[in-house]
Amino acid sequence: MGATVEIIDIEQLAWVVAEDGPKAHDTELAAVARSARASGVALVAADVLADRDAPAVARQRALGMVALDLAAFQAGQPLQAAVA
Repeated sequence: MGATVEIIDIEQLAWVVAEDGPKAHDTELAAVARSARASGVALVAADVLADRDAPAVARQRALGMVALDLAAFQAGQPLQAAVA
């Protein structure tokens, strides 16, 4: 059986993380970090993003760095990450 894949809008995720804090969105942030690692971009920022013990402000800044690098990697595609 195939897994269902959900597409995360990283721009929208950034807005809700700004409102709710990163802990409220750990699953989505981990998925974005996995996408970054799989793409080979922002590896240190991806580690910070996935670190549930990192300070909230560090995780929020890491999300911005990961989003920028994924955008450059995806070259013109919408900012997305897949959750399996």
